[in-house]
Amino acid sequence: MATVNQPVSESRVQECEVSARFWATKILLYAQHMRALSDRYAIFAAILSAVTGLGVWTTLAASTQWLPVLVVSLVSLAAAAVAIIPQVKGYGTCAEAATALGPRYGHVLGELKDALGMLHNNHQDGPSFASQAVKDFEEVKAAKDALKPYPDRLQAEINRIRSGQQNPAK
Repeated sequence: MATVNQPVSESRVQECEVSARFWATKILLYAQHMRALSDRYAIFAAILSAVTGLGVWTTLAASTQWLPVLVVSLVSLAAAAVAIIPQVKGYGTCAEAATALGPRYGHVLGELKDALGMLHNNHQDGPSFASQAVKDFEEVKAAKDALKPYPDRLQAEINRIRSGQQNPAK
């Protein structure tokens, strides 16, 4: 990781700027996707729980056969499983963490652009400002890299951009 005392190349700052621009625009979409996924599971679990709650007493009271009791029991177990999936997978936590990264990437993007301008204009503080901007970028990147579930599709997209490939149709 770069420190304030270590000079960084202009190309390194440019690479960070490309990545920061990409993630500043995409990370909030990822956060929305994770939140929607978590919400869908919660809604589905609530519906299953409601159906089970409504059906369990009438089924148990009206039937002495094991099949209706088994069906209601299985729906109840399914509701519990559906409710726990977003917790185990961390969808809600990931959505919150990714949402917090949007403004951070936006801020660091501004720093990197300023650093490039200072380097281009041979400003005396350009190298130290660029080093700090890259350090700040690496901190935000580390937070993004810690997201679980990790945004693999977006990472593949930025990797294609970095390698100069065209973005394939989705």
